[in-house]
Amino acid sequence: MDKILHVASMFKSQENDDGSVMIRGMASTNHSDRAGDVISKEAWEKGGLENFKNNPVILFNHDYDKPIGRATGVRVTENGLELEAKISKSAPAHVCELVKDGVLGAFSVGFKVKDADYIKETDGLLIKDAELFEVSVVSVPCNQAATFSLAKSFDSEEEYNEFKKTFTNRVDLTGQSLTKEDEISSNLVSMHLQAPRNRKNRRSKWILMNPESTWKHLLRK
Repeated sequence: MDKILHVASMFKSQENDDGSVMIRGMASTNHSDRAGDVISKEAWEKGGLENFKNNPVILFNHDYDKPIGRATGVRVTENGLELEAKISKSAPAHVCELVKDGVLGAFSVGFKVKDADYIKETDGLLIKDAELFEVSVVSVPCNQAATFSLAKSFDSEEEYNEFKKTFTNRVDLTGQSLTKEDEISSNLVSMHLQAPRNRKNRRSKWILMNPESTWKHLLRK
């Protein structure tokens, strides 16, 4: 199924002296959403960001006729895909005001799944390779927990289930392929993953879209 999917997550905004607005947040995270789907950070490290970086326009509500700014930096972190962008001072006045007021407070990312595995424990997908097509600024829904659902991209539950069937390799939550015997004991893996784990401190570099635009005031926080 060749379909553009969307996931959304919150961002923070900061007004500049020239009237423009900077926004920054996670365009996608590697946390499981309410439907059990996960976008791994590695999904963005296989060339799927290149086309977007060539023309990193930020849209209003997925409308290609309404560009409102440009991405100024993107990087893959341990938590997923982090994005910063500048909303142009030439954008419609109501857009900037709504962003500053927090009414428009979420990124919505349009992408295609190029490779994924089926996760038995969550009945969802582990997305291993994705191509980013567009990023929009959208309103924050009343139910913010529902913002992080890949399944919302589909018109029905049946369509979502048919999409999952196109990825037949079954894995556990660690990404390891399951045999029939493994499936019987895979719940033990899930219990183990709930225990706290030490994480090594890792830094990733921003890929700057516009070197003249910096966020030093936010990076200090």
